[in-house]
Amino acid sequence: MKNSISSFFVKLWNSPTLTTWAGFFSKAIYGIILLPIVSIKLSTEELSVWLLLNVFIGLQMLGDLGFGSTFSRAISHAYGGAIKITIYKNSQDQNFINKSDKSNIPNWNLINRLYVTTSLLYFILSIVLIIIVGIIGYFSLKIPIDNLLNKSEGWYSFIIVLTAIFINFNGSKYRIFLQGINKVALLQRNQSIVAILTVIASVIVVLLTNSLIALIIIQQIGTAIAVIVFKYLSNKNYPESKPILFNDNKIDFKLIKSIFPIAWRSWFGVLMAFGVVQVSGIIVAQYGNSAQTASYLISIKIIDLVKNFSNAPFYSQIPYMNQLFLSKDKKLLLTLAFQRMKYTLLILTVSLGIIIIFGNNILTLINSNVKLINNDIFIILLISAFFERYGALHIQLLSLSNNVIWHIANGVTGTLFLVISYCFVNLGAEPIFSFSIALLISYVGFYSWYSSYKSYAFYKMNFIKTEYQTTLIPIIVMAIIIIINHIK
Repeated sequence: MKNSISSFFVKLWNSPTLTTWAGFFSKAIYGIILLPIVSIKLSTEELSVWLLLNVFIGLQMLGDLGFGSTFSRAISHAYGGAIKITIYKNSQDQNFINKSDKSNIPNWNLINRLYVTTSLLYFILSIVLIIIVGIIGYFSLKIPIDNLLNKSEGWYSFIIVLTAIFINFNGSKYRIFLQGINKVALLQRNQSIVAILTVIASVIVVLLTNSLIALIIIQQIGTAIAVIVFKYLSNKNYPESKPILFNDNKIDFKLIKSIFPIAWRSWFGVLMAFGVVQVSGIIVAQYGNSAQTASYLISIKIIDLVKNFSNAPFYSQIPYMNQLFLSKDKKLLLTLAFQRMKYTLLILTVSLGIIIIFGNNILTLINSNVKLINNDIFIILLISAFFERYGALHIQLLSLSNNVIWHIANGVTGTLFLVISYCFVNLGAEPIFSFSIALLISYVGFYSWYSSYKSYAFYKMNFIKTEYQTTLIPIIVMAIIIIINHIK
């Protein structure tokens, strides 16, 4: 009995999904605990600056030009035995490595080349990133920081954030490596511990000091500690007989050449998907008052946290799915993918539904200095988030083959978003309403159906059977939430 209990907890401890959930739970408590406390302890003006700084922290994901997910997937393929980086044209491609082939043992030579190239590339990109973020941030933060009583505190906070962005982004190579060799549970477990401790420390600091800069300092210290931990784990999980060549200061341009066609599409896709939404918050900060800015920024921050949390069931299995894809186990791959798609969409819908129904009541109860945007707009954002996740999950499934369509899916969607937003604003609509309705139209009008169409075509899936297994229950739940909100 004792052994079975011990075995059960070991299984939980090493579960990629549960540890990924723990990682996203650490982000969830950021929203559940830290965000409300900050909204009470900081003034509306300070809160606006803090949320904008968080936008810039989030924008660093655009700096890797798509190499992050691409290198991680390449390392996964090499870990599964691939001898080169290949774009598979269809699910019957003969270039797959057969499951019985002895070459499916890890190709550490290719992994090493990928790691060294990643390390040097990310150091260069880190420098470029902070220069770009520094310039954009300076002009975007001028108005919000001018509203602070202590303007120097706002600018010092920005400098601290820039330093942390450099450290974190340069350290991305460790996360990429650990994800690639399928150490998801190890990565997420340690990331969760550091993140939870950082949130606890941040709560204590903001309660004791009511200080924006103190809060920023403790959060960025947590970021630096996480990078140190990931570096240690990367060294520990690389075979001693095959040392990482830190002194081999050469970028493998052949690898870059084979990966770049995949990477730039990923980067452009992320830019047009994540970037335009975050930039909308920066635009609102230039035209709205502090209360409106804080309301919109806290709402899109919560939606982003929920989307990240709901990703756990699917995204935690991507390294394993990469190996299933490479071994041609299509049936097991799609069974796993469909199950995890359903869980992701269901968690997203239920979580945002709870926030829509009870969010402002909770903020009122705790005497928060900020409120969420009104429920009608939040419902629009819920539907938008659902269709965005639906399309994104199909893109991730297709991307296992290195067929990356993010640049088309998100490029067209982002362009639609910008054009529709511009039209609504010119017609006199409020910017927040304009951005929200533009998101809905662009995701429903192109992103969701185009992404799923490409995925269906590649894997030759049955539409009715697939949608029954993946979206039926989440759609029913979303309809119930909309009805409850209407009645309320």
